[in-house]
Amino acid sequence: MTPRFPHKLMERAFVLANGAYGWRREDACEVARWLVSQRYVITGGEAWTTDLPLDPISSDPTQPDPCAFFWHWDFDPAYQGDTGDDVARSLAQALRALNDSEQQVEQRADPAVRDRIRYLLSWWAA
Repeated sequence: MTPRFPHKLMERAFVLANGAYGWRREDACEVARWLVSQRYVITGGEAWTTDLPLDPISSDPTQPDPCAFFWHWDFDPAYQGDTGDDVARSLAQALRALNDSEQQVEQRADPAVRDRIRYLLSWWAA
């Protein structure tokens, strides 16, 4: 089930032809916090870039997405370093992964594509 994201998050989203949403890292952190506030478990995420200009909601859904996927992470419900239920622990892991991605993804990326990196989150309702 796709949540009804607040307008302020949707206006900063990039929507792929398949309906997936991508955000800049800082916005993805805000999206993660919102998802958890709505009782969604964040199950993972990935980073990708595209050859298209990344204006919000600008992709043409009739065209294939020329995206390059290059990094991902998954929620680990068995990880004991975080406290709380799966919802709270998924947020802790998501924020840690997104913050770590600055070094793992953005600083290692070709400078020509850094401004086109977007983060996709996956989730399920708790």
